[in-house]
Amino acid sequence: MSTNQYSKYLNIGRLKNIYKLNGYITCKLTDFGIDLVLPGAEIWVKVAKDEFLPVTVEKIKRFNSQYILKFKNINSSDDANIFQEGELLKKDKILKEDSSSTNFDGFSVYNKKKQLLGMVVSELEIPGNPLFLIKIDKKEVMVPINEEFINFIDSENKKMIIQNFEKLLQI
Repeated sequence: MSTNQYSKYLNIGRLKNIYKLNGYITCKLTDFGIDLVLPGAEIWVKVAKDEFLPVTVEKIKRFNSQYILKFKNINSSDDANIFQEGELLKKDKILKEDSSSTNFDGFSVYNKKKQLLGMVVSELEIPGNPLFLIKIDKKEVMVPINEEFINFIDSENKKMIIQNFEKLLQI
């Protein structure tokens, strides 16, 4: 059986200004970005319309309402200059159809504001339309496994972010 996959990039923040001369740069992170941008994390920076650069986070420090990031091998303000005002992105893969894929039962389900909505009860295999059965407010809701509804899946921490689910609650 072939695995049908697609890649999804989650916006986890925006880089701002160079901080000092040693390659540090300030950034504003989203609620989920705070949990995903850790030392050793591999992320992407969108530096132009169709230009993305991979980077590895070396250090991260809280600085008032922002964060200060240091990327591996970026050691001067000249090196960091290309990243100013860049968008921080995290790549994730969602498996659409694969019997050997991760079992999502028990995954915590959040909205984009990091509010816990419920939990995945099971996966339903309907040909052409795989679904998650998610318990939200004592109601079981079928959520299609596609990019319109599934924003991000973190298999390691058993979490997922869903979007556009409000209309499904009314069915």
